[in-house]
Amino acid sequence: MILKNKGDVFLYAGIKYVIGEKVIATKGGANEGMIGTILQICDGEDKETENYTPDIYCSFDEPILKVHKEKAIERLSKLWDGVIKL
Repeated sequence: MILKNKGDVFLYAGIKYVIGEKVIATKGGANEGMIGTILQICDGEDKETENYTPDIYCSFDEPILKVHKEKAIERLSKLWDGVIKL
């Protein structure tokens, strides 16, 4: 299943995810604390990852505060093994 139309709803573990809605990335993730928008959700045979949760694709906004921007650059640079520019 692939959801990508604005307003499409996906329920998972008691949480409602809506394409086009704003989200805040959870603690411990690569995008921790960043604000973004849900673009697409893939589940079942349409998933690209091996984890047990659905694949939720988001577009994240650039952090406004310098300290948050620096933390995001550091975290993402480590993850992608190179320098990330925001």
